[in-house]
Amino acid sequence: MTVEEHLLSVLEIARKKYGSDALRRIESPIRAAAGLEPMAETGETLRYPEGIFVPGLKSAAWHSRDWIPDVALLEASAPDMRAELEMLLKRGAGFQPFDEGEDYGFTPENIQGQWNVFYVFLG
Repeated sequence: MTVEEHLLSVLEIARKKYGSDALRRIESPIRAAAGLEPMAETGETLRYPEGIFVPGLKSAAWHSRDWIPDVALLEASAPDMRAELEMLLKRGAGFQPFDEGEDYGFTPENIQGQWNVFYVFLG
């Protein structure tokens, strides 16, 4: 399955689970990332998306919790996410050095093991 096919399959699953109205803001950017429609223009000279650009998502150093309704859901889920992280840390397997590649500056060689990640989805 290609990345594009995977994006579209995830979108279809989400549409069945949550309905099209809930996906109205992200459906077009995902379809654009899959190559089915043109990528939206950012309107910002310093912001050129390499992946998914979501119109209406503010470009700011700090996001106020009232800008994003799902923040309450994330905050309510924080204890569960913390428990999952603690379980992963206790298990001690699956973590690997963070690697953005030399073009972006973070490689296992230059971060000296200080940034490790557990990928939920990779590739």
